[in-house]
Amino acid sequence: MFAGTWEMWRRPWELVSGGPGSGLWTSRDGGEKWENISGRPGLPTGLWGKVGVSVSGADPNRIYAMIEAEKGGLYLSNDGGKTWELSNGSSGPRQRPWYYTRVFADPKEKDTVYILNVQYYKSTDAGKTLRPGVAQHSDHHDLWIDSNDNKRMVIGTDGGASVSVNGGGAWSAQDYPTGQFYHVSVDNSFPYNVLGAQQDNSTVRIPSRTRGAGITGEDWTSTAGGESGYVVAKPDRPEIVFGGSYGGDLSWRNHLLETSRAVDPWPDNPLGRGAVEAVERFQWTFPIVFSPHDPNTLYVGSQHVLRSRDMGGSWQRISPDLTTNDSKKMQPSGGPISKDNTAVEVHCTVFTIAECQAEKGVIWAGSDDGLIHLTIDNGATWKNVTPKGMPSGATVSLIEASPHSAGRAIAAVNNYRQNDFRPYVFVTDDYGKTWTALTAGIPDDVWVRAVREDLSLKGLLYAGTEAGVYVSAFGAPWKKLGGLPETPVHDLVLKNHDLIVATHGRGFYILDSVNPIRGTAQSADLADVVLYPAFGNPARFGPVGSGEVGKNPPGSGLRVEFFARNEMKDVMVTMRDQSGFGVAQAKIASAKPGLNVAYLMPTYPGMQTFAGLLMWSGYTGTLKAPPGEYVLQLESGSTKLETVAVWSNNPGSTASDADMVAKYELSRKVADAATECNAMVMKTRGYRAAIAEAMKGSKELEDKGAYAIRILQSIEDSLHQGKAGAGQDFLNFPMQLNNRFAALLGNIQSGDYGATKQSFAVYDSLMPLLQAERDRMKEFETKMLPDLNKALVAAGKPELALKFEELRPARGGIGTGATGE
Repeated sequence: MFAGTWEMWRRPWELVSGGPGSGLWTSRDGGEKWENISGRPGLPTGLWGKVGVSVSGADPNRIYAMIEAEKGGLYLSNDGGKTWELSNGSSGPRQRPWYYTRVFADPKEKDTVYILNVQYYKSTDAGKTLRPGVAQHSDHHDLWIDSNDNKRMVIGTDGGASVSVNGGGAWSAQDYPTGQFYHVSVDNSFPYNVLGAQQDNSTVRIPSRTRGAGITGEDWTSTAGGESGYVVAKPDRPEIVFGGSYGGDLSWRNHLLETSRAVDPWPDNPLGRGAVEAVERFQWTFPIVFSPHDPNTLYVGSQHVLRSRDMGGSWQRISPDLTTNDSKKMQPSGGPISKDNTAVEVHCTVFTIAECQAEKGVIWAGSDDGLIHLTIDNGATWKNVTPKGMPSGATVSLIEASPHSAGRAIAAVNNYRQNDFRPYVFVTDDYGKTWTALTAGIPDDVWVRAVREDLSLKGLLYAGTEAGVYVSAFGAPWKKLGGLPETPVHDLVLKNHDLIVATHGRGFYILDSVNPIRGTAQSADLADVVLYPAFGNPARFGPVGSGEVGKNPPGSGLRVEFFARNEMKDVMVTMRDQSGFGVAQAKIASAKPGLNVAYLMPTYPGMQTFAGLLMWSGYTGTLKAPPGEYVLQLESGSTKLETVAVWSNNPGSTASDADMVAKYELSRKVADAATECNAMVMKTRGYRAAIAEAMKGSKELEDKGAYAIRILQSIEDSLHQGKAGAGQDFLNFPMQLNNRFAALLGNIQSGDYGATKQSFAVYDSLMPLLQAERDRMKEFETKMLPDLNKALVAAGKPELALKFEELRPARGGIGTGATGE
């Protein structure tokens, strides 16, 4: 057996690779005793760093070793490790040795060997010549070769894993969720986009839901920034995205114009040098934060808080150095053999910034070396408000300025980079004068990276930890949320009623609604059945999607959520307006124990129709319910519950609630007018049939009846085009009044916008025409009809036997053939 040992350590401000503890060892008794063979002939002298070693499966005497040393490289032995020779010392396989230095001997071919680095290298002549390759993604870290089939391999890169079945001639795609996100943000689009930067991969901008069958790679958009940074959209212009990366890189991208601009706050690239030389010290994932009060104000963090009000065209320091400014922790990183300055080890920086949402000019700043500062005068003066329980030198990973009250903030702190894995969460309600630690419930070895406060409930907190998401309600111990893979959560954010989570290894996740969490937080003892307040809007999207795609939420409309302790049968969920009219209903035959979800699309009845009605562009559908507060009811056996349902307009619309209410009111009047036209058509037909039947057998009566029938036919002809027997007959026979109202109704109902002014004008122009037919019908019923009945009685016949066909029920609401969704 052979083993390489590596002396290394890593602190927040430095990486050290190499020392007396690094070496090459062998055991001849299965690992009971080991011999240090680092001094064997042919191996490099002096200090060693990382060591990789591999034994050929084709010849156990052929040993390969990749060694970090001043004269390092690929060494090989042909005598079981007794003597060695340098096979290849080229720089490509030796770059960033602490990060790579992996070697793999082929199990079948003695002279075939693989070396992993930014590229991977394959040699078929024992390393003398190397053929570089990339297995779908750069930065190659691990390799498995089938001992029975050396053409079958799996390689691990910074982009995931790929499979080859032809010895590396081709590699499979990395199309599964392994994204490592440092932060997450959302924009103000509808549907909102989720934005973030992936470790050693692109930044992304992904819609939270789509109209297609799931969220696929075609919906992803690369955006501003690089692998490590914050990615945030301008609050008032979501098409403009700012993104950062290591080295202080900052840029923005306009997705509409396909333009971009570099706006680094101090464009003097520091890579390869110690932080002590930098004018502005930017950490690997430095904060980029927009002001909640001004969409043109942007903050970033170096050792200072920097502010721009012109899209990054210029920057202003608004703070002094808010760190310990310890020069001993700003020296070049790496050594003693190879330096490595990537900005990960840049220390004494502002790591998080948050401006108070409830009070303008109140800005919090937390550093990666254990300090929290606050300004209440927009940066003119700053005060150190670090909690007394803060571990020395800990990283203030994220500060959440409460959305509910000024002076309230929550700090997520971690210290795992100094071998302290405990969770730290601090809460203040008095501008940092006092802090309360809140960690009960989180295991002692699970550190915290982010905490957010619920947008609706002050005191309901969500924490992103090294092992998932935890929730705490009003200071109670934290409880873990289920449903996520067991993976680190680096950031989370709330949008509307959703919780969006950035994992470091499994991509983004969205919890479609936190309403049940809010409900549970307000009532610790759950009843057997709990109906939560419901929210929704009329926007419609695609199906969930199947296979390896991001999943859409499962439904559209009002999302109804209820908890059932036990299985429930025949659950009826009804949405009613304030007058008690049912606008939507859904029946769940069997509700499972736990959380249940149903969707409702509230509507009102439209126009009533009759059999054989044919129209051109006539809308006979439901009327969209206007935005407002409704009542949600749940019934199952003796269980009856009620709560509020808030129905909003489509967030993508520019119409106000008042516009949509006016739209519904106009639609109601137009639909009622169309229904009245159709009812009068049924009346004219009923009268005509009765007159024709009653007047038979008498010339005088038939003549009298014929005149009345002509009048009634004339009324119907004005109300309805009866000559059309096929769809395009209306190009020959013009639409009449019921069709004109129905066409107007369709125009008004289209889209989630208010009715146009001309729609009101057309309605006003049609109503006198309807009034004229009302008057004609009234004249018939008050004058001609009594005369007809008198004539019939005088002739010894009974009065007209009237029978009117009923109109068909209108679609919409409940109990009329519609049950919502």
